[in-house]
Amino acid sequence: LWQKFSNGLPDVPVSDIWVTGTSLAIATHGRSFYVMDNLSTLRQFAGMLADVTLFQPPDTIRGLDRLLIDYYLKAQPKALTLEIVDSKGTVMRAFTGQPPRPPAAAGAPPADEDGPRGPQTTVPMAAGMNRATWDLASTPVVGFPGMILWGATQNGPTVLPGKYQVKLTADGVSQTQPLTITKHPLRNVSDADLQFQWDLAARIRDKVNE
Repeated sequence: LWQKFSNGLPDVPVSDIWVTGTSLAIATHGRSFYVMDNLSTLRQFAGMLADVTLFQPPDTIRGLDRLLIDYYLKAQPKALTLEIVDSKGTVMRAFTGQPPRPPAAAGAPPADEDGPRGPQTTVPMAAGMNRATWDLASTPVVGFPGMILWGATQNGPTVLPGKYQVKLTADGVSQTQPLTITKHPLRNVSDADLQFQWDLAARIRDKVNE
């Protein structure tokens, strides 16, 4: 059974289609490129979706990729959490659901964004397909109103390569999917050095929190 799949691709001549890993690239004969960057979700789609469906994310390279997490919600939930859990059961990063924002009123003043923007804390939870992006950073520095931290960020240390779980919970219904984070293939760094880097960065974060 064939289904039409354009997903925003305009009516243009297509001269070549190339699939590599989890990405699809379409050459449009001199009119730019169209790229779909996460085919893993499409490959898992079987035509039927549960009320809450979490798709398995692709393997992700530490220091190169941001992780794309796709999930389907039949209806907008009242509450949603998305957690990254390591092999020991420790929550390395947690996000809460953010309902769709109403369109900004015409002439409304822009939001006050003075100073550096803090780490992402929310993910979408609209009815239908949703996509969350994770930068592989662990739990960030705790913020508070009026906080000034110039010359640094609130980002937590980047998690180590290894096996993890992605856990999605929407109104009490949970699903988990495995996640593998791999070492950068072009960086000759030992596991011991990566562990030392993590331990030091985690101590700095905890000291800033203190």
